[in-house]
Amino acid sequence: MAALLALSNSSRKEELLKGGRLNIRIYMELNYSLASYPYSEAKQFLNSDYFKFVIVRNPWEKLVSTYANFFVTLLPNGEPTDFSKRLTRLFHGAENYEPHKDSITFRQFLVDYILPTKDEDLNLHCTPQSLFLGSIQYDFIGKQETLNSDLNYIKEKLELPLELPKLNRTKYDSTSSCSQIFADFSSQDLRKLPHGLPKYQQFYTPELIDLVRQRYKEDIEIFAYEFE
Repeated sequence: MAALLALSNSSRKEELLKGGRLNIRIYMELNYSLASYPYSEAKQFLNSDYFKFVIVRNPWEKLVSTYANFFVTLLPNGEPTDFSKRLTRLFHGAENYEPHKDSITFRQFLVDYILPTKDEDLNLHCTPQSLFLGSIQYDFIGKQETLNSDLNYIKEKLELPLELPKLNRTKYDSTSSCSQIFADFSSQDLRKLPHGLPKYQQFYTPELIDLVRQRYKEDIEIFAYEFE
């Protein structure tokens, strides 16, 4: 959304690009998403010959990133996110809730929230990506893992000076041992790791790999993903 904002003619884009990603998302959804148009006009856009593209991401990696952003990373004021508070109350009981002692593990997030929750009730960041595509015929499906080359293709296709601002980057520890698994580390303990979060593969046991493969079966098949 930040890249699209940078291309817009909005008088607020310089101000917003210096701020947080949440403000950018809210502004873009209110002013530039199809939802801001009447249904008949939005439908015309989708049925037109506009170049339509979408960027998808490896479901295993996407879940770890979502967990990191919502449960490990704290808000600027030092508080957990609302999503983290809600699941902490759900898992541990409202009577035992202490904001600064959240202890949700990645395994809990996956097994107790992702697996039993219906698609329509999931947080949007956890919803299967294939559901967002619907029946729209996209001209190009890019991938987060090959974003630079895919972005170059889109730039050339549209003849636009499209650049991707680097926002909300999670720090990962590239030196951590692949043999250690962090699925049962609490979010509080993960914050204490001195060199950032481990690579996403280190959050998965063979059992958890298979659970994600079953839960996000369509995404994995449609976009040809595998656990790397």
